[in-house]
Amino acid sequence: MSVDPYTAPSTRVADPTSAAEGARPFLVRCWSGEARLWEAFWLVLVLGNVATNLIAYMFLLVASQIGFSLTVAIGFGITVLLNLTVLVFALVSVWRCALNTRFVALKLLSRALVIAVIAVFAMQLVQGIQKGRRLIEERREQQQSSEWPSDLPLQGSVASRRTVVRVPDDQLLVFVGTGESFQERFARGRTQ
Repeated sequence: MSVDPYTAPSTRVADPTSAAEGARPFLVRCWSGEARLWEAFWLVLVLGNVATNLIAYMFLLVASQIGFSLTVAIGFGITVLLNLTVLVFALVSVWRCALNTRFVALKLLSRALVIAVIAVFAMQLVQGIQKGRRLIEERREQQQSSEWPSDLPLQGSVASRRTVVRVPDDQLLVFVGTGESFQERFARGRTQ
């Protein structure tokens, strides 16, 4: 047996994270913490959120063209649930895969990032709930004050041709049966 002095010896080195690659799907490995940190971070967290946000953006573009309807509301709800699902999956994957890197600083940074994202999300959720409560209280106060006609319901308003109603500027009146807004009817009336 002769050894060639001009070729380097080669051997296959087993990597524990890549050894299981063929056995389990990528997303399962991410969820269970077996994938590498860079895969969980860049492929799941970053690309996953970019993809779901692009889907949400395209949906909002379509919704802005066709207007508000029950279908748009359901689609928007599904889009929000998809975004939340991907975000939770990505954060759990990054947290569990944080140990699968050689750099101690990246382990700490990835877990700190997960904590920061959860803190920001919780803060925005609390602020949104507080703002919603404030808006509901303001609407109730408007309804009880003299600015708001007492015969109009809290969540919608109906106007007839013979009724003149004072409504705050941010309200939109829709004429029953025609689906025509106050601004559209007013513009049509000025052109006739």
